[in-house]
Amino acid sequence: MKTTNELTDLQSGIVKFQVDGNDWIISEILWKATQPFMENPTRRRYYSPHKKGGQIYINLNSNMDYIAYTIRAKQELAKASYRGKQNDWKSKEFNRLISIVNVDFHIWFDVKYDKWDGILCKYTITTELLDAIYDKMDELVAEVYPIYLEPFLKLCEDYRQEIALQKETNDKALAAIDENTVEALKHALKYVDPSRSDREIVRFINRTWTNKFTDLEKDRNGIKRIERLNNRGNTVAFFVKTHFPNDRNYLRVLFDDIEYKPENCSRMQVAFVAAILKLIEIDAENGDLRGYSCNKTGEARIKHSYIAEKLGVKAPTIRKRIERIKKKSHTF
Repeated sequence: MKTTNELTDLQSGIVKFQVDGNDWIISEILWKATQPFMENPTRRRYYSPHKKGGQIYINLNSNMDYIAYTIRAKQELAKASYRGKQNDWKSKEFNRLISIVNVDFHIWFDVKYDKWDGILCKYTITTELLDAIYDKMDELVAEVYPIYLEPFLKLCEDYRQEIALQKETNDKALAAIDENTVEALKHALKYVDPSRSDREIVRFINRTWTNKFTDLEKDRNGIKRIERLNNRGNTVAFFVKTHFPNDRNYLRVLFDDIEYKPENCSRMQVAFVAAILKLIEIDAENGDLRGYSCNKTGEARIKHSYIAEKLGVKAPTIRKRIERIKKKSHTF
C-alpha cells in the first residue's frame, strides 16, 4: 500500500476529495481543460472501424490532462450550437460572403477565424465578430461590390437580431452545461478507486464522466427513454425528444387529453390551474424541460413533484387537487 507521500497528484487529489470533500482536483482538471488542445502539434485523427469519426491520438503532459481533454471535447460539442457554430445554409452563405470580403477585397476583421483553407474562412458568428464587421463599415461600403455587400450586411443584421434574442437563453444553457460538467466529474471521482494505477484511473474517470454527462445532457435537452410493448408483446425502448406543444396548448401539458372545464371549478381551483399554466409558459419560452416527462410522441407532461417544488406545496396535495379538478370537469 502506498503512503500519502508516494501517491501521484491524481491519486492524492482523489483521496482528498473522497475523504474530506476537498475539490482541488476538480479545479485543477477544469483549469487544464482550458488548454488549446486543437493547437497541439501531436494531435492526429486516425480512421477506426470501431469508432465513429475515427480515433484521436494526442500526446499530453500528464494523466490529468487526458481527463481534461475528454471533458473539453465533450463540452465543446455540447456548447457548439450556442456559440454560433451552425451548419445551416444561412451560416454557410455568411461564411462564403465574409470569405469574399476577406480574400477578394482584402478587408479583414479583428476577430480570429476558426478555419482557413486558403480560399474559405470559417468564423464563429458572435457579437464580437459582428461588431468588428461594423467597425469596418466605411471601408466595406467603399470597396465591396453591392452584389456581395447587400446580402452580406443583410445577414449581419439578421444575426445581430438573432443573437440579441437568444443571448439570455444561450447563457443559461452554457451555464447548465458547466454545471453538468462538474456534477458528472464529482460522480466519477466519488466512485473511482484511487489505489489503481493512473492509467486505470484515467480510463475509469473518462468512461464514467462521459456516461454521467451524457445522461445529464439528455435530461437538459429533454431526451427521454420510452418503453412500450410492440406488436409481439415485447418491451421495446426508444428515445424521443421532449418538446412543448407546437400549438401552445399548455392545458395538454397539465391534463393530457382530459378536457378542462373551468366553469365547473371553484375560483381557487381556477387560480391554481392558472398558476401552473403560467409556470409552463415561462418554461416553454426558456426551453426548460427539466421538470417534465413526456408522452410517447415526446410532448411534454409536467411532473407533480415539479409543480410542488415551484408552488411550495407537497406533491400528494398537488396530485389530489388535480384529480379533483379533473373529476369536476367531467361533472355535467
